[in-house]
Amino acid sequence: QSMSQENFLAISITSLSCMVVSFFGTITCVLGYYVELENFDEVTQMAKVWAVAFVMFAAVTCGPSFIIRSVPTTLFGQGGCLSTYLTVSTCVAIALTLALRMRPTKNQASRSV
Repeated sequence: QSMSQENFLAISITSLSCMVVSFFGTITCVLGYYVELENFDEVTQMAKVWAVAFVMFAAVTCGPSFIIRSVPTTLFGQGGCLSTYLTVSTCVAIALTLALRMRPTKNQASRSV
């Protein structure tokens, strides 16, 4: 995604949102792969935190285009702030899926996240 034509506000908000969602997703992936099965509730809780952060920061990413009408931002398409955010979030979700899939030991809880 190229956001070179966007203004500073849209780029900074999108970057912050992507970093937060990536951070929570990375922590969830690492916990999901390495935590023992007895403590898998921690992974489930982090997955819920990641899901809430995803929804909350999706709204934050869309905020400048709805609040400030003079800011010419595009949500979707090439260089769109929301499309960039969704691309990063999709990569995090795929990484979580692969981390849980590659676990050496699995149970019902690890398969249901």
